[in-house]
Amino acid sequence: MIQVQPGVKAANHTIFLPAAPSPMIRSMMYFMSFGALILLRMALFIVVTALPGTAVTILPLFNG
Repeated sequence: MIQVQPGVKAANHTIFLPAAPSPMIRSMMYFMSFGALILLRMALFIVVTALPGTAVTILPLFNG
């Protein structure tokens, strides 16, 4: 888990964000997770669409 640290340092320890972050940061986290989901789905789509072609090109190598 990535720890979000604001640039406020007191004496020796860094002040971390509270358990319930501000709405802006929360929405940013939601947006980032949503973007990660979209990227995952796109990667899955690319793999599924590219797999038949690669399988067709790779299979003769193994069989031959």
